[in-house]
Amino acid sequence: MKFTFRKSDFLQSIFPGLNLTDNEAVKNHLMLFYTKDGQIPKVDIDGDLVQVSLPTNPGEVYPNDFYRATDLCMKGMYNEAIPIFENLISKEPRISEYHRNLGQAYEELGNYPAAIDSLIEALRWNPKNNWALLLMGNIYVKTEKDFKTALTYFDQIVESDPDNFLALSNIGGTFLQAEKPALAESFFKRAVAANPGFPNAMHGLGIIESEKGNLLEAFDLGISALKSSDLKDKRIRQVLEGFVFNVASQYSKKEAKMDLAIDFISELEKLSGKEIQLKTDSSLPVEAKIEIAENYNRDYHLVHYRPEAPRVEHLICHELTHLKYILEARAIDQNQLFTSGDSEFTLFQKLMDPAAKQLKSDGVTDESVKAFVNHVFHGLNSRIYNAPIDLFIEDYLYYKKKELRPQQLISLVNMDKLSLQAVTDPEIIKVTPALLLSKIKVYNAITAKQIDQLFGTDLESRYPLNPKEKAIVNRF
Repeated sequence: MKFTFRKSDFLQSIFPGLNLTDNEAVKNHLMLFYTKDGQIPKVDIDGDLVQVSLPTNPGEVYPNDFYRATDLCMKGMYNEAIPIFENLISKEPRISEYHRNLGQAYEELGNYPAAIDSLIEALRWNPKNNWALLLMGNIYVKTEKDFKTALTYFDQIVESDPDNFLALSNIGGTFLQAEKPALAESFFKRAVAANPGFPNAMHGLGIIESEKGNLLEAFDLGISALKSSDLKDKRIRQVLEGFVFNVASQYSKKEAKMDLAIDFISELEKLSGKEIQLKTDSSLPVEAKIEIAENYNRDYHLVHYRPEAPRVEHLICHELTHLKYILEARAIDQNQLFTSGDSEFTLFQKLMDPAAKQLKSDGVTDESVKAFVNHVFHGLNSRIYNAPIDLFIEDYLYYKKKELRPQQLISLVNMDKLSLQAVTDPEIIKVTPALLLSKIKVYNAITAKQIDQLFGTDLESRYPLNPKEKAIVNRF
């Protein structure tokens, strides 16, 4: 068995009283400690490096008693586990993990002096036992607020295992809880450098940016963490989603982005040569819509929006992007106008006949049934036309209007709630033909899938898609 120490504060901490300036004293002290059962170790000192070599290697022996004790700890039965670890140590004191587990059991019980004693023993027998180093640092931060001593142990992890992103992120979390954001940030950044896709570290950095008031940076870090997290890990995803939506809400209240919409309007007015007007309308059947000047024989374009809709700046920018694409298509003579007329409506009425009869038998008036069929017809036509274009629009807004992202998420998720209700509400399902419901479900799930891809959410999974519908969504 061999291990190497550096003459440092760390060596001093696990061998208190050691005179690091006297090589002979260091050698004698370590030889005395590591001499067991008549076996004398060899201690070599070369500059700042101290190497200890033991004649035999006990190996990492984990008998059944060890696993029984660790199982007891997992169940929270620390008092029952401690005697087992102590018995194992009495038989073979050279195994670091025996001491480390004993120290962790004491730490869980709040017996910190005993925990520190055990963890020091663990580090004497394996100075690179990262979990012992981590526990020691955590104890000094949480119980003593002794950050200097804690760093003595944490820095050993960085030195010996700089790619241990789990330990580095854990250290960052410890300092974050201790309200030491600068130290926390340095360890979170190291963790991300070691594993760029580690969500816990990105979440930690997001919290720090949020506390600095950098809400957009915090939001983007939260989104990156969500995208990297395991969909099966419901606990971490719930934490991350809560963080992302909380930051988005704070940002939206603090940073209204109507100025983005105004700048966009100015840009498009120059391109189109026509004025763009905004008009609130609480009676709109949709959240917002744009009326193109030429289609309405006007000399201006008009964006209607419902003022009570969540994050109207996103809705306005969405409608303006429709105009942007129309202008681009016109520039290359590729713009087309899609319309529906009486013949299409007649075919649709036949499809809706069973639903209309059901509604009438339930006592709904002819006028209300007619209005319902008309509403569904125009709504579906709008969905068919907009679904593919909207994918490009939201992609454009996400990547080209970065400052709008938090409002974009809130707005899209709000609309998705209505989209999901439209295909899961029993009352709606009862009066909607199965063929029609299937198409609406696919269109709505496509939008949900895009939100998931942009923001790391998991909205699509809530849609009750059959295998054929799922295949269409993926292909689309």
